[in-house]
Amino acid sequence: MSTVALLALGNPWRGDDALGLRAAAAARQRAPHSIELRTQHLLGPEDVLIMEDAAVALFVDASLQEEGAFRLSRIAAAEQDSVLRHGPSPAQALAWAGLVLERVPPAFLLAIHGMAFEAAAGLSRQAAMHLEKALDFLDALLAEPRAEHWITLCGSSP
Repeated sequence: MSTVALLALGNPWRGDDALGLRAAAAARQRAPHSIELRTQHLLGPEDVLIMEDAAVALFVDASLQEEGAFRLSRIAAAEQDSVLRHGPSPAQALAWAGLVLERVPPAFLLAIHGMAFEAAAGLSRQAAMHLEKALDFLDALLAEPRAEHWITLCGSSP
């Protein structure tokens, strides 16, 4: 099994919404051999294919709802967990994985706190600081890519 399937989400043209994509670019440089990486604006059924041999799946995305710089949480498959989303959720992607791959690896969401999601905006100064903290945390996750360890870190938010 490959180690980590990292699915990074975001829109590079909407300010802090690019946090997931920026985290993925850094992860690719910092740990190129321990991850299978996919970056997308929105999830689609084909994105689950990188989970086929993964020991752990990690979704990385920007969030308006976090209180600290970031939060790691465990996620489970769900057919449709919200009608208010602008695209399929990581939980829905996990449901697709169950159908397509007939297995769902242990999965987590690293949500990085963003504030400015306006079109044509750059990354906000506060989000850049949150990204740096999240990248240090991501380094620690990738150094020990075991679901049992990651579960103990859930809820982490500096």
